Amino acid sequence: MLLVKWKGYEKKSDMTWEPEENCAGAKDVVEEYFESIGGRPKYSAPTNKRSRPSTSGTPAASKKKTKTTPSNESPAPIDEPKWKPPAGSWEDEIQAIDTIEKTEKGLICYIQWSNGKKSQHEVHTVYKKAPQRMLKFYEQHLVFKETSSSNQAYKDDE
Repeated sequence: MLLVKWKGYEKKSDMTWEPEENCAGAKDVVEEYFESIGGRPKYSAPTNKRSRPSTSGTPAASKKKTKTTPSNESPAPIDEPKWKPPAGSWEDEIQAIDTIEKTEKGLICYIQWSNGKKSQHEVHTVYKKAPQRMLKFYEQHLVFKETSSSNQAYKDDE
C-alpha cells in the first residue's frame, strides 16, 4: 500500500492509502520514490497468526482527485556513489522520521535527511544514532484519552 497525497488537496486527512496497482498512472513517481529510499521494501509472507478483522470499509471518495507529480525533479546521475548516512550522531542530520514499519526483519524506520536523501534503517540503529528524534517521533504519534474530572485515581495528593 502507498500513501498518496492528491493534487489540489493539501490537508493531511485527504491523503489515502492505495494499492500499488491503483497507481499505474504514476509508475515513474512510485519508482523514483522507492529509489530515493534505498529500494523497494521487502514484505513478509502472511502468517497463520490471528488478527482482529477491520471494522471499517473503504471510504467513499467525495470528489475526483488527481495524483501529484514531482515538480521538476530529475533522477540522480547513475555514476553517483551510493550515499551513506553520517558517522556518529544523526540528531542534527535528520529532517524527519516518516514512519516505522514492521517487516520480517523487524521494525524498519524510514528517514528523510536534511540533504534531501531518504533511507531506511532498523530501529535499534536509529535508537542509538538519534534517540531524541525517535522520542520526538513517538511523542507526535501519541493518542491521548480524555478522562473525566471526577477520576481521582491519578491525581496528586493535596
